[in-house]
Amino acid sequence: MRMETKLMEGQLDCSESAPCVEVEEGDRWVVVRDGLADLRLTGWIVAECSSREHSGPCSIRWDVLKLYRTQAGAWVCSREYLTLYAEEQGSEDGAVCVTNEEVIQFFGYSLVAKRLYAAARISCAEVVA
Repeated sequence: MRMETKLMEGQLDCSESAPCVEVEEGDRWVVVRDGLADLRLTGWIVAECSSREHSGPCSIRWDVLKLYRTQAGAWVCSREYLTLYAEEQGSEDGAVCVTNEEVIQFFGYSLVAKRLYAAARISCAEVVA
């Protein structure tokens, strides 16, 4: 089920690659992490963005970023690095975050990450007084 994301002025459009799934009790998810315990959660996927969609379908390396919200209100971040090179291996990473700042620290400031923040309505702008 895809829902359109309503954008605030100045936000980047990520509606095509950011499905929102809302179920009253939440769905069960597993975030796979290389070299660490996987994360099991019950909640909702808030946003999803892929750098392949922005680099073009001929991309041979790309990232898929996903942001979940647990029933308890924590954020769970997921980053998958995918490659079509036979001699390379993809990787998966994830983290549990309490604040928006921790989410931003995990994903960083790439164009794909900023699109994810826009879809999740997380402000990543630096405030200048």
